[in-house]
Amino acid sequence: KKFKTVSNQKNEIRNLIFIIMEDIEICHCNGIMKSEIEKAIRGKNLKTFAEVGEATTAGTVCGGCQEDIETILKDINNQS
Repeated sequence: KKFKTVSNQKNEIRNLIFIIMEDIEICHCNGIMKSEIEKAIRGKNLKTFAEVGEATTAGTVCGGCQEDIETILKDINNQS
């Protein structure tokens, strides 16, 4: 059995904290997190704000998060 050093454990904790801090709530009305939107876009090859709304319900109440969702769409789809 391999034992982790304290240094390795600190690095793992630091990485998890970074991931958690990066995952923010995008749609406050429906409580949809950035990671959920990203997963849906990648997994279902979504291209439009409306498709993200259908897949996740993000942006389907007040629309205040539309700009953020469109930015996420652009970032992911331009990487492909």
